[in-house]
Amino acid sequence: MTTAAEEAPAVSEAVDPALMRPAMGRFATGVTVITNAAGADVHAMTANAFMSVSLDPPLVLISLGNRAKMAARLAESDHYGVSILANSQESVARRFAGSRHPMAPPQFEWLDGVPVVAGSLVQLTTTIVDRHVVGDHTLFVGRVTQLRARDGEPLLFHTGAFKLLQVAVTESLWEA
Repeated sequence: MTTAAEEAPAVSEAVDPALMRPAMGRFATGVTVITNAAGADVHAMTANAFMSVSLDPPLVLISLGNRAKMAARLAESDHYGVSILANSQESVARRFAGSRHPMAPPQFEWLDGVPVVAGSLVQLTTTIVDRHVVGDHTLFVGRVTQLRARDGEPLLFHTGAFKLLQVAVTESLWEA
């Protein structure tokens, strides 16, 4: 007779980062552009490590690699913007993810003194209220100071590629 412990697959003491990345990539996320400005100098980066933390007070969180230029900028700043991209904005996502292909420069709008991507589904600005260094990333918690939202379909990221939302309703959803 075997025990449950004997039947369970072995778990490694150390998780290989080369396995961690593709495994976590199976979690579909929306795509955002994080923005910051020092005067007229706008810096932007594509990120999918974004989440809502609290409704009251309104708080959001971004997680940035400690070696990212944006992490260094936010270490010396008290504001950032988040633009949740629409499915028509893949070129914007690629531009700020470091693509070297020539693309038209994206248009920014200014909200509360912070640049946000024009045409995005959600545009919000924050004041940074907390920073947490965790492993090789820093979590930046921001209190939302301004918010705009419009209807539309989001751009998604899954298994290392941009995806479009396809909604399919099957009869099994309606079966009792």
